[in-house]
Amino acid sequence: VILGHSERRQILGETDFEVRRKVSAALGAGLKAVVCVGETLLQRNKGMAPNVLRRQVESALQDLNNESVQNVVIAYEPVWAIGTGNNASVQEIEVAHDEIRDKLIGLFGKDADNIRIIYGGSVNPDNIQYVLSTKNVNGALVGGASLDADAFIQLIEKKPERSKSGNINTIYKSNSYNRLYIFNCPCSSSAWKRRRPGIRFWRRVFRFSIWFKW
Repeated sequence: VILGHSERRQILGETDFEVRRKVSAALGAGLKAVVCVGETLLQRNKGMAPNVLRRQVESALQDLNNESVQNVVIAYEPVWAIGTGNNASVQEIEVAHDEIRDKLIGLFGKDADNIRIIYGGSVNPDNIQYVLSTKNVNGALVGGASLDADAFIQLIEKKPERSKSGNINTIYKSNSYNRLYIFNCPCSSSAWKRRRPGIRFWRRVFRFSIWFKW
């Protein structure tokens, strides 16, 4: 389940405390939690991004222990890049993911190495290779690009064969754990209902897809 998405934080005023309660509730119900964190453009311009990321991560995971946190994935989504077509640079992504990883290590020690940090911010076929090749990026949270089946297939086909750590990236072997897909299908959008049934189906399937590199 995806929690703490920027639209809920920015539009609905969801607080860090509410996100933390949802994380605990989700894990208590046997779900895996994908916790979204990210700074706004104003926060970035003021140099507040590192503090924002650390605060959001610490608050969301405050009630968890080293065992339960293994069921959490952190998704870094810079608010200024979501759905805007503005892409974060390799350096910006790497710095943000390093901040998150350092905070996780501070909270959970060596067990933090097993926590996935994925990137979501206008991920598309044109940038997927450099996104997945960036240090400390363990996958991608694909939003808008997953609404177009052809574009999503291109995105998959353009994945780098190896990550920066040297791990082979593959999705073709049933016994491989290098890729794991999770689909979240909120299918109530009225826009879909005005389109052909076939398109509605694929939009339901690809509404949100999470691509893990491990």
